[in-house]
Amino acid sequence: MTPLEGQIRIELARVRGSRTCIENKRALGASALLRGKTIAQALEIIPLLFNVCGMAQAYTACRATESALGQPATPAVQKARELLVLMEWAREHLARILIDWPRLFGQASNVHALPDIGSLLAQLRTRLFPHNRAFALNAKAGPSAADMPEIERLESVLENEIYHMPPQRWVQMDDIQALIDWSCKVPGIAAESIRRIYDAGWASQGRCDVPALPPVPAGEMCAVLDADIEGNFICQPTWATQPRETSSYTRQRQHPLIAALDGKFGNGLLTRWVARLVELAELPGRMRRIADSLPTAAAEGGTPATTGHAQTEAARGRLYHFVDIEGERISNYRILAPTEWNFHPAGVVAEALDKLSLAVPNEKRFVAELLVNAIDPCVDCRVEYGHA
Repeated sequence: MTPLEGQIRIELARVRGSRTCIENKRALGASALLRGKTIAQALEIIPLLFNVCGMAQAYTACRATESALGQPATPAVQKARELLVLMEWAREHLARILIDWPRLFGQASNVHALPDIGSLLAQLRTRLFPHNRAFALNAKAGPSAADMPEIERLESVLENEIYHMPPQRWVQMDDIQALIDWSCKVPGIAAESIRRIYDAGWASQGRCDVPALPPVPAGEMCAVLDADIEGNFICQPTWATQPRETSSYTRQRQHPLIAALDGKFGNGLLTRWVARLVELAELPGRMRRIADSLPTAAAEGGTPATTGHAQTEAARGRLYHFVDIEGERISNYRILAPTEWNFHPAGVVAEALDKLSLAVPNEKRFVAELLVNAIDPCVDCRVEYGHA
């Protein structure tokens, strides 16, 4: 199955008063590919369509179809699936930090830790679903383990490769000076990139006023997607007539360190850059809390409604799925991914790049690439200069 890929092309404005142009060539053809498929076929196909965040896509697809059929998964299965999605978050964030960040700053990518993270995700999946596919109707989770070595090994990777201290201790940092002091004391691209952004005076570059995507009940979004016959909303979504942002930064704004950075630099480059590190450092503890939680009461089966919807926080932001089922087959399927919010032609990326105040073209393009990486599209993205 060929993934739904594509490319985003960003053309920076060369002259004051002109605007950044974002051309999104992402393929958004899930509806056509899935129409007429059985539910089982659709659930097998969906994770194959996406090279990134396949776990989050599969999880959201399961919840949408279970909603349509009135057949919710058991609490144990829901918990196990959530753990897989969070381990995928770790993999996606680490790929940006260990591969993209060194490349952006002219260094060799640190790839030796990534196979470990990929194997951790596969091993965790086998542990949680030893006898059944994780993302299938009527999935069954294995016995709840008293401890999960995959979480401990993730912590070890984070300590050795990123923070050079236990991540749970790093994430307790709550002021800017402590962050800068840390960046001056430890090795590695995470610390070095923070130091270089701060020393170059780029911390507030890209500060803008695009609001966060608010909590939206899945049913409300379902109604909008149901009415989106031409697919215009999926291509360029807005909420309450405004483009919105959904990202690590919008999820982490209440963390004390991000709040401090926001207070001084707004949602500029440094705040966004550090938000990814805060989110990554929190993941092992968050996964442990889910793993240790007691099962909730089993959800009651509902009346089949033929229409289902679900939302999930994926690594790059909020993901929505909407499905119509007729008989045993898919009649309509819509996927609204975070990239379409963030890379809207008038969205947060466009606004952030328009706010860049750097006069030297190479410097402006470099900081633009850093901002794009911090907001993080799910496909290849090229940043170019437009014509004068």
